[in-house]
Amino acid sequence: MARPSTMSKVHAAVLDVIAERGPSGLSMEGIAARAGVGKQTLYRTWPTPSAILFDAMLARSRDQEAPHPVTPAPDSGDRVDEVDDVHSELVRLVMDTVAEMFTEPNASVLRALAAAIQTDPEVGMEYRTRLLEPQLRQLSGRVASLGVSDPDSVTELLMAPVFYRWFTRGPEPDEEESRRWVRAALAAIV
Repeated sequence: MARPSTMSKVHAAVLDVIAERGPSGLSMEGIAARAGVGKQTLYRTWPTPSAILFDAMLARSRDQEAPHPVTPAPDSGDRVDEVDDVHSELVRLVMDTVAEMFTEPNASVLRALAAAIQTDPEVGMEYRTRLLEPQLRQLSGRVASLGVSDPDSVTELLMAPVFYRWFTRGPEPDEEESRRWVRAALAAIV
């Protein structure tokens, strides 16, 4: 297992490499060179470049001081009871997610991770259990705090169009589209 200081250098290196070169440029050699460590150092801790990328994303999601942290669900701290206020809070939540997924270098990093998930079942399982499910629980908890009766369903309905647009490289959703998605998600559970 690499030392914490080495892990930090490797995490920064893999995120830099993926942002500059995209998924096809991700290699143990490139990561090692960027981090200033030997390939053996990498192989002692991670089996593949995808595993390094995933580990770096997990570390970044825990480190809100990082240059591009994973955005937590917005939370004003107040319980919202009015329908218009719930709608506005959910629109803000969707727009924060859009900003995270469509802005570089996050978009490239997430695309590389998505490619790794499709080809490596272990990376897929790790992604689901260690990153996606906790984030969805957090979002669902925020939706629940707004007084929504079926927060898990609303969370999935809210995030599905964002992921679809991102996955198909469609245009970045704007605020008006987000408003329509929120209205549709809320209407679907009433």
